[in-house]
Amino acid sequence: MKESSPAVFLDRDGTLIEDIGAVTDEAQIELYEWTIDALRRLREAGFKLFVVSNQDKVAGGELTMAEVERIHRWLDEFFCQHGIEITRWYVCPHGPGAGCQCRKPSPFFLHQAAEEFHLDLSRSFMIGDHAADVRAGRAAGACGLYLLTGHGIRHLTSVPDDFLVFRHLGDAVDWILKYPRGMVSLQQAIAEAAACIRNGKLVVFPTETVYGLGADAFNATAVADIFAAKQRPLADPLIVHIADRAQLDDLVQALPAVAERLC
Repeated sequence: MKESSPAVFLDRDGTLIEDIGAVTDEAQIELYEWTIDALRRLREAGFKLFVVSNQDKVAGGELTMAEVERIHRWLDEFFCQHGIEITRWYVCPHGPGAGCQCRKPSPFFLHQAAEEFHLDLSRSFMIGDHAADVRAGRAAGACGLYLLTGHGIRHLTSVPDDFLVFRHLGDAVDWILKYPRGMVSLQQAIAEAAACIRNGKLVVFPTETVYGLGADAFNATAVADIFAAKQRPLADPLIVHIADRAQLDDLVQALPAVAERLC
């Protein structure tokens, strides 16, 4: 029997390209600077690539499916010029209230791709800047990775505590290549982090000055800047100063449920 393959499912707007609203012309496409390198590294590592996009502006009349398909043909050609193959583009053209089966967070397209292309969803990933993206991944049995690009920072509070968060696609790909087995890798990463804490190799709170940057653990942008300055993955813990009891109380109240698994 043919061995199943791992895959990476990607949101489009806010993940691969800037989210500017309705993209009706190729001239409006703004690729993130890390997109090509990130996709190429995934392909070289053996992942099949799929794009899964909610395009509800079609339902709203701001876009036509013909325009969406033309944009995808242009992106396909551009990616091919850089040695990148997108196996399939999946689009839900329905609005949020349509009650369709294909709109994320439904895993409909992920299951369809798995059946058609013989994929192993337990070794696969879904990446995007909306909670619906990562929830679709989890519903399919894949690993959902949340990005702070696009609408990521704005909607961060809607993401469950136990999802991994990354500055951008490039950082997410770094993590995938380090832990390529999807949900199995996530459990491995949690176990490794717990072992580090138990063995005294990692100080979680509170002592580090970060190059003069404001170490505000409640500000996603500030935290992202600190990680960028330190050039380390967002999956690593951030060490911050606790200035007073009020901050300590806030941190305890905001402690993600998944952190309890590190005890």
